[in-house]
Amino acid sequence: MSNDKLLEVKNLSYSIGENIILKNVSFDVYRGTMLGIIGPNGAGKTTLVKAIVGDLEDFEGAIKSSGKIGYLPQRTEFERSFPINVKEIVAMGLYEKRGTLRYFKKEDWKEIEALLGNVGIKKLKNRRIGTLSGGEYQRAMLARALAKQPNLLILDEPEAGIDEMGKASFYNLLDNLKKSKNISILMVSHDIGMVFDACDSILCLNKTLHCHKASENVSPEDLTKIFSPDFDLILRGKEHAKREHKL
Repeated sequence: MSNDKLLEVKNLSYSIGENIILKNVSFDVYRGTMLGIIGPNGAGKTTLVKAIVGDLEDFEGAIKSSGKIGYLPQRTEFERSFPINVKEIVAMGLYEKRGTLRYFKKEDWKEIEALLGNVGIKKLKNRRIGTLSGGEYQRAMLARALAKQPNLLILDEPEAGIDEMGKASFYNLLDNLKKSKNISILMVSHDIGMVFDACDSILCLNKTLHCHKASENVSPEDLTKIFSPDFDLILRGKEHAKREHKL
């Protein structure tokens, strides 16, 4: 593991009135790693992500990041009926660098095509978003996040709307991006089997941080702490992922 720390979360707490959403959550993310965040509904996973990307400010504690963050939110802001094509979606990711009022030049469109090639959908550049499958759509949104040239990519349930074969392909894509671009990926997911198969380490969250370990070191007891009484289902998902990985 690299010693290059990209993100430091220290004693993060957040409440709404008397309702505690997160309490004293601390962890670090280093370059070239993929971290999976798991936990039941209401565990505070999306709130944690919002705090990291700057969409939530009134929290206690500290968050320090170095470099740029690319973000693929749980619900994207595009309606599938919106009249926009794939390359135009990715172009929006360049606004921060190019500006919203500038015409894109030839080299800008070449960069956009390269990003689409990185996520495997270059041939779809002129397709309207309403015609894309769930997996194709997520790849387009991933390309838009990568347009910022982040060193940390944050994904909130990226497998939503993707079928099982598409999920495996999408996770393989993330692993390839991590290795080829030497970036880190922080990912929230309910797909426990895929998370254990894809991620280097697992953060078990249920309002507080119950464990942060290498994925192979997460124990049944760790999962029981956050998922009980649904532990048996979660454990079967983890074991299934291990078997599939060995095949």
